[in-house]
Amino acid sequence: MVLHLIASIYAERLQDETDIWSSYPSRDGRRASQLAQAIDVAAKLFRDKYRPDLLIRHTPAIHSRNAFQQHGSIADAIDNQLQTIIVNATQQPQINGKTILLLDDFLTRGVTAGVGRQLLLAAGATETVVVTIGKYGPRTHLIAPPSGIVWNPIAPAPFAGADCRTKEVSQDFDQAALDEFVASHRAMQTERW
Repeated sequence: MVLHLIASIYAERLQDETDIWSSYPSRDGRRASQLAQAIDVAAKLFRDKYRPDLLIRHTPAIHSRNAFQQHGSIADAIDNQLQTIIVNATQQPQINGKTILLLDDFLTRGVTAGVGRQLLLAAGATETVVVTIGKYGPRTHLIAPPSGIVWNPIAPAPFAGADCRTKEVSQDFDQAALDEFVASHRAMQTERW
């Protein structure tokens, strides 16, 4: 899957169009899972662009699925991220005026991608591109902070998920590309190339 991720980044020329790379922290703040380690290795291939601690999980988060299911509200899932993640204060000066590539494992409802993107924009990034290994389901929530709020990105958000502006969008996907990706992944798992 990491090879697919790297190939996609090259195919879209994102390695040339972005200044800083980082990965979204896991819900407990560690980068111990195999997938997170694989993303870190992929990003380190691009040497001086990679910042492993650009975003910090200062408080463990509830699993996003559980945060959504707890009340059935996307606002709860957003709040779960807003109140547990910040920009690393030592990294913030490097963000100003830069294009950031943010790597994450999977996109489900778009909460981590949306919060991460908005947090980096609040820190001074001119653009944030989110790249994931996979996508679950056809729906994504676009997230924006409330208008008129000053957001200090090195502190928990001064607003709740319910205060955010959101828009749910549906996306089509290419079934043939998905089938090819699944077949390749299964072949790699069984080492039949």
